[in-house]
Amino acid sequence: MKKVSAVLLFLFATFFAQAERLNTLAEIYEEPGKQTIAQLYKGTTIYVGEQNKGWVKIIAVVQAAKAGYDEYTLTLPQKTQLFTTDNQLTGFASGKLKLPAGYYYTDTKVVFELVGYIRISEIDSNWVPERVFAKMVDSALSNISFVDLAPRLDSFGFFSPLADSGFAAFQLNEVVGINYKNPAQRLKLVFYQNRLVAIFHKYPFLLKTKEVIIVSGRENLIYLRDLNAREKRIFGKLFLGE
Repeated sequence: MKKVSAVLLFLFATFFAQAERLNTLAEIYEEPGKQTIAQLYKGTTIYVGEQNKGWVKIIAVVQAAKAGYDEYTLTLPQKTQLFTTDNQLTGFASGKLKLPAGYYYTDTKVVFELVGYIRISEIDSNWVPERVFAKMVDSALSNISFVDLAPRLDSFGFFSPLADSGFAAFQLNEVVGINYKNPAQRLKLVFYQNRLVAIFHKYPFLLKTKEVIIVSGRENLIYLRDLNAREKRIFGKLFLGE
């Protein structure tokens, strides 16, 4: 479990990072000091990961016009405008921008998580980041696995491997009113070596009075419970396998 916990710390520092904001127009690099892939405007919300020698890894949830997207090469052309998920112009692609796994379409846009590196000095240190909701699960006690569940989960969302880390994120399309069209607002189940180890949601206030509870063991369910109810009434559940 120590190894899993150590890797989880790295995961939450890179994939499930806390929200920050840019204090200037920022160049986004594919690797520190190497090729630039995009520019993001001052005030753009980003999610920060590991820091090293003045650089920090970031993720920004952006969308671009579907008309300019090349579905054969999975790239956006140079100077493609990038927008926030509420359609505010937030930057543009510096060169041909290859989309990561987990992108999806709306009627007019392609939405994805832009991943790259910026200088730490470009983060607004005076801005208070928003809270996140995350719950760790002891994988040694969890018998919720992914491999046997993929066919059953297809109708609930989609699966994204995280590089070669041994982690995978399963993103639920829609749970109790969460905006499933915005990737930042989807509930994510995180698996490590096929065992459920964490759940994450960026906007806890969207869950309102509801709590997500992991139940491992015989029941193998995710329960959705109304916290304001006098009795601990279960109002929804997602079955996760035998």
